[in-house]
Amino acid sequence: MLLCSTGSMALQDVRGSVPLRLELCKRVKDATISFARSSGPGGQNVNKVNTKVLARLPLGAHSSVALPPPLIKSLATQSPLYIQATHALQVTSDRYRSQSQNIQDALYKLQAEIVRVASIGLQGETSVEQKKRVEMLQHREREKKRKAKQMRSMTKSNRRAKP
Repeated sequence: MLLCSTGSMALQDVRGSVPLRLELCKRVKDATISFARSSGPGGQNVNKVNTKVLARLPLGAHSSVALPPPLIKSLATQSPLYIQATHALQVTSDRYRSQSQNIQDALYKLQAEIVRVASIGLQGETSVEQKKRVEMLQHREREKKRKAKQMRSMTKSNRRAKP
């Protein structure tokens, strides 16, 4: 299972409307990886092999990960994976019985979290059908207001004394 085949992903920072180039494949691979004994079923394999993976991606100024500062700030405030004491993202994986598969899974989780936080607030393109529907609803609303004004005007004009 390859984690990254495309190399980079373009996202747009809403606040500055500046496209961010997140070369996540290179950056996520800078994560510190450690191993522990996994819990749960697995027979003797669980007792003998350290298959659980703990991946930590440091976000500080001294780290080798060069994410844009607004993204680091967003990760620190909005990510449940953020550990304040170490200023890092931390994730574990013990889904598989294989250590290599758990490494890939942990790196994928880190990458997915970075993309999720970076894409918060981004809006997609509005479909043609949706635009037409909104225009139709706006037109109906304008007509409704116009008719209400006409009715009110007629009511007031009928109250006036006729010569």
